[in-house]
Amino acid sequence: MDKHYWMKWGITGTLALASGYAALFDTCYPCPPALLATVVGGKYNGWKAAVLCGWSLWMNRRHSLSVWAEIAAVAAVWLVMMILRKRKSAPVTKAAVSAVVWVGTKASVLYGLHLWYRYGIEIMVTEVALVVTFSYTFFKLYAFIQAGKLPLARPEGILVLVTAVAVVLKGIAVPVLSMVPGPLEQIQIIKTGVFLVVLWIGYTGGVKEGAVAGVTGGTLLAAMTTSSPSVTMVLACGGMGAGLCGNEVRVLGASVFSAVTLFFGLAKGMATLYVPIYVPLAASTLFLLLPKGMDRKLREIFAVEDLRIGYNLASKQYILQILENYQRTFQYLSRAYILQRGNEREEIHQRSGRMIMAYQFKGMADAVERLAGEVRTSTALPVKRERRYRLKVGKAGLARDGQVSGDSVCYGEVSRGQFAVALSDGMGNGRKACEESNLTVQTMYRLLGAGFQPELALRIMNSILLYRAGDEIFSTLDLALIDQYTGTLQLYKTGASLTLIKREGKVEVVKIPALPMGIVGDIPVPSLEYRLKAGDQILLLSDGVAEAGRHQGIQWLTDTILGLTSSDPQTVADLLIHKAIDRYEGEKEKDDMTAVVIVVQ
Repeated sequence: MDKHYWMKWGITGTLALASGYAALFDTCYPCPPALLATVVGGKYNGWKAAVLCGWSLWMNRRHSLSVWAEIAAVAAVWLVMMILRKRKSAPVTKAAVSAVVWVGTKASVLYGLHLWYRYGIEIMVTEVALVVTFSYTFFKLYAFIQAGKLPLARPEGILVLVTAVAVVLKGIAVPVLSMVPGPLEQIQIIKTGVFLVVLWIGYTGGVKEGAVAGVTGGTLLAAMTTSSPSVTMVLACGGMGAGLCGNEVRVLGASVFSAVTLFFGLAKGMATLYVPIYVPLAASTLFLLLPKGMDRKLREIFAVEDLRIGYNLASKQYILQILENYQRTFQYLSRAYILQRGNEREEIHQRSGRMIMAYQFKGMADAVERLAGEVRTSTALPVKRERRYRLKVGKAGLARDGQVSGDSVCYGEVSRGQFAVALSDGMGNGRKACEESNLTVQTMYRLLGAGFQPELALRIMNSILLYRAGDEIFSTLDLALIDQYTGTLQLYKTGASLTLIKREGKVEVVKIPALPMGIVGDIPVPSLEYRLKAGDQILLLSDGVAEAGRHQGIQWLTDTILGLTSSDPQTVADLLIHKAIDRYEGEKEKDDMTAVVIVVQ
């Protein structure tokens, strides 16, 4: 059985009971034929709905002889719909046939009863149009029921909700209150209910949705009650006022709605705009008394979470158009700089400068493309991802001869969940080497943070060093990128020393032969990928550490790392530097020494 079966037939029964009371202009009854045109089809014969429609008409108009014309028309529409059921006719065909059969049968019976004067051509044409309109509304209602959502971000969703509420209030709430003696009988329940729905849609949806709900609700009030058509303008303005306060507290939204509707509804000299003062005030009070739990449930049922995206769709498309124009422009400029022909006298720093510009434009185009992708696939409620891995970083170092170290380290999160650690060894020693290595790691960190791909960022850095070739500088780089969601390690090495990965009592040595940056123009960008686990340790070392005790290889280094039982990265880094100093056996350090330790938790 369809999971929405009971909801569907509960709504059908409610609408069928209300159909006989939901008169428009006091003479038209479009709901029974429209409802039957909707529910009769497939495996549903709809005879129960037909009986309820006829009974509702009888209860409402049993003192009028013309009620037999409506009951006969209900039976005729049901029979014709049963015939069309096997042909699987389109909804528009069923709606048109239902309207014609309803009007034709009703006119024939009234003519036989000598009551034709009650049903003129104008009323017949009006009722045909109303039957088709309500058929469309009911078809949409059942389509939304089947889908499990009634999207208020779409105009038809608002039309369906407001119409269904107005029909039920007119057909069930009003008759029930009319049987209760006392002041309740005087309550204008249908007006209060429609005002409440318009206020809620405007506040939760926005200005556009509030205006659509106001126009729909005002039109129905003018047709179902004695209200002037001017109430349409009053409700539309009130809905827009509530929409303007969508991001504010509910009290402000209700206050603005009441103020706007009362201002237009009580305008002096314009009696046609008159609205009883207690109607918007009662609707606002009910809105404020709506429990938060019920409000959240209503938002889920009516898919209000998607409403802001629907409301901002035009702005979203405009932003995407701008981003795509930027992307195409940056790509064009990148190709223009790359394809620019240099003459024989073009010096290396000139070519490097040109390539810097080309790589920068390429990186900007890629960053804009990713931004456009995020805007294109964004949702109202972003999914919060949990980070599976945490990282702790420790670093230690020692400068040669007590000078300024030529090694530089930079680490931190460059994007959501992406952690970068960069270690650079500048050429030579002292302050100049420190400036170059610091320039390398800081530039890489900022390029990665701006959304540049690692390969492109490395090429930009290489071109920058080449541009300054007159200074005869170069530097190595160890770059570790760790995805804290998946545990993926991407390791890039350009002329850098070895890297070690410790896992469960074993140490893996990683060495990628590559030239340092700043030597050749078209630098290769080698990389390796690893899948990390909790407890892993990644050790990035400069040459000064790796070359300690080089006559005996690096066995001492792996043995030292295996012998360290501490999982604190700072402790491990400090101990490695001390061991490296001891390996020089009292000699002066040959190079600056730096150790960076990353522990995965």
